[in-house]
Amino acid sequence: KLRESISNISSSSALLKEVSLLVPQDMQLINMHQIGDKLTFKSKINHKKPIEIVNAFLIRLEDSEFINFDLIDLKDFNSIEEESEDKIYEADIESNISNEFSKINKKYLKDLGSLGLLNRINNLNKIFENK
Repeated sequence: KLRESISNISSSSALLKEVSLLVPQDMQLINMHQIGDKLTFKSKINHKKPIEIVNAFLIRLEDSEFINFDLIDLKDFNSIEEESEDKIYEADIESNISNEFSKINKKYLKDLGSLGLLNRINNLNKIFENK
């Protein structure tokens, strides 16, 4: 139980790196807030088909190693500049962070540059393999 608890301490750097790779080009992530396992994204979209951009992001999040896709919810979606020729939209997305970091592919953690979490998992595995 201790091994699992220590290896499941979240890695903010890995999560941030992964999310930065998943955000579509026409979406700007303006806020990402985490309280416990709850994760909230606030984004701006400047595109003729904003719903497609939001859907693309949601589909990409499905492949995330850190986000629990089953709990993703589009909380709010609206136009924030009605008068402008190029409408800008805002989307709020809420989800939960997975708490099973020890099951994440080690090569993936290395690719994300999350060496702290990778080393923590490797060291715990070595300690418990020797018992």
